[in-house]
Amino acid sequence: MEIPFSYYISFWVKGSLLALATGFLLTIFIPPLFVTFPYFGFIGVFIYQVFIYRYFRGARRGDFEYKYKESIIDKTLNSYIFKSFGFIKYFKFKMDDFSQIRSAQLEILKEIPIGSNEKRIKIAAYLKIAEVYSTDDDIIQEELALKRAIEIEKHNIISNIRIAVFYERSGKGDEAIKHYQAALSDTEIYSEQIQIYLREQIKRVKTSGPSKRPPMPGLRYISW
Repeated sequence: MEIPFSYYISFWVKGSLLALATGFLLTIFIPPLFVTFPYFGFIGVFIYQVFIYRYFRGARRGDFEYKYKESIIDKTLNSYIFKSFGFIKYFKFKMDDFSQIRSAQLEILKEIPIGSNEKRIKIAAYLKIAEVYSTDDDIIQEELALKRAIEIEKHNIISNIRIAVFYERSGKGDEAIKHYQAALSDTEIYSEQIQIYLREQIKRVKTSGPSKRPPMPGLRYISW
């Protein structure tokens, strides 16, 4: 899969900043570490550079390519909200990403005409609604929103992976496998790496059972 160079840079910068912040937080909450390694945050960034290769060229390339596909659907939704509702509502929508209670975001999402003919917008809206309900730990509404996204496009890779992760968190391994398998039938998957990634998830759930831990710290929907 061809991925723009700009996405490599943004992925690397975000990951490095997260590693830096994590390192400094550890030094704050573990005083002996601060005394011994006051610059542990920078050590965390250095260690992260070793792992980033696995995403760009190594074993987690499929994970990286999937995350890029996620970013496309997020941009589609953001662009639609900006053009349809204006800057003020768009700003409120983005700021709500940093809030534990995302009521403003949910209100804006519910204003989107779900009955429109634009499938991508409808799917993106339902996926975002599911994410908001996930933050609120409302698993009933989260599952319902994910199912509605799949109703629009049965084999959509993003919708199926997200609901597969949801079912893994719920301990429903068979349901998770079913949706990982459905994602393999997405006609827009041109990447062998993503197909390998999906087969690995199916194999992992079959052999080890569903995983309830979040995919990555602070990133609930990325694969693990």
